[in-house]
Amino acid sequence: MTSIRTFLKANESVSKSTLSTKFPISRLPAELRNEIYKYYFASLPPLPIMVENISSELHQETQLSLSSPYFKFDILSPTFYSNCTFSFSSPKILRQFAGVEGRGKIARVRIEYGELSRYNRTDWVFVLFQSFENLEEVTFVVSAKWKEVDAGVFDHWWECE
Repeated sequence: MTSIRTFLKANESVSKSTLSTKFPISRLPAELRNEIYKYYFASLPPLPIMVENISSELHQETQLSLSSPYFKFDILSPTFYSNCTFSFSSPKILRQFAGVEGRGKIARVRIEYGELSRYNRTDWVFVLFQSFENLEEVTFVVSAKWKEVDAGVFDHWWECE
């Protein structure tokens, strides 16, 4: 018959070995690690870009990069910028952000347009395509009080062919 102490010691050693087991991501081929990083960055919520972080090396400020010095050096900025979604509320900030070297590969953008009005006429589409050559996905977030919105506010706001 097994004593309780023997049972607890056996389980303690098993749980210690389980806790100390680490996944050796560094042993994976670079191609596979990059696929993992792409999936991770694509799953993050949109990253708001503001005056404070325009010139920051954002790829080195993610939780993954900060979790280990290995990731800080293994994650390349093109992998980060081509898979993350970046959120902008100002065309001026978007242009400044896009002007920093290495950010031309951005593929996903979210525009926080704000409230619709006849006076808010920024041509975001032109600014986006002028700033990011590899753009694949754009999300516009518009806030409006529908009872107060003039029906003509959508006229010529967005045209596609």
